[in-house]
Amino acid sequence: MNNHQRRLKTIELGMTPQQIVLLWLANAQKTGSLIDASRQSPFPRRAIATRVIDVIRPSMKGEPKPVIQDAIMQARREADFLYMLIVIANNAVEEEISWLDLSFAIFARQYFTVEFAERHDLKDVGLIEMLRESMRLVVERYIILKETCSRITAVQLSGQEVLFPDVAAKLREKMEQLDVLGRLNGGGSYTKPKKMFSAATRRKLSLAQKARWAKVNGQAQKPKRTMSASARRKIAAAQRARWAKLKKRA
Repeated sequence: MNNHQRRLKTIELGMTPQQIVLLWLANAQKTGSLIDASRQSPFPRRAIATRVIDVIRPSMKGEPKPVIQDAIMQARREADFLYMLIVIANNAVEEEISWLDLSFAIFARQYFTVEFAERHDLKDVGLIEMLRESMRLVVERYIILKETCSRITAVQLSGQEVLFPDVAAKLREKMEQLDVLGRLNGGGSYTKPKKMFSAATRRKLSLAQKARWAKVNGQAQKPKRTMSASARRKIAAAQRARWAKLKKRA
């Protein structure tokens, strides 16, 4: 073992569980994907656990055996938590991307339906707004997912990117596609913060959707009747008059 190797060994023996995982992550990301990294031998989760033991045991030389075992278990739990967090984050993004591929197909059909209706003067404002709102809900999921990954990177991994290069590239691509759909469907970007619908607008959209469903199910929804303030006052006055008349008879 030369001097350089001895220095590296000394550094490794002074590493924390978090640093051990970060070192594995930095090297694993060079493979390009989590799948390729998982194929390494020994299996990454086992390799990290072994490295933790190799670091903790020499550092606690002379301590009672139960104390050493407790320290090893605690360090392994910390390292395993970070490792699983990385795996779950990457898998979650992959699953969401697969789900979004299906959503894109649905949105594309809906968009072309709306475009066809507009060309033939059959514009349905309620349907268009519902389509836009549905797209915003999809984008919200991706913004939350992206922010969660950013928070894991900043808080748990000390700035080390949690996503593997292939997953991060796919996520960027989907966000760009959502931007394109947003511009086609309303001239704006869905992935940037913007003013949401007011409560009154959401209520109108909800009633319009319920009416469409009722029509499909053969149950036409009766419009909700509202009374003006003056009409309510007249009804209240007539009721009081009836009660006064009944009291006189009694």
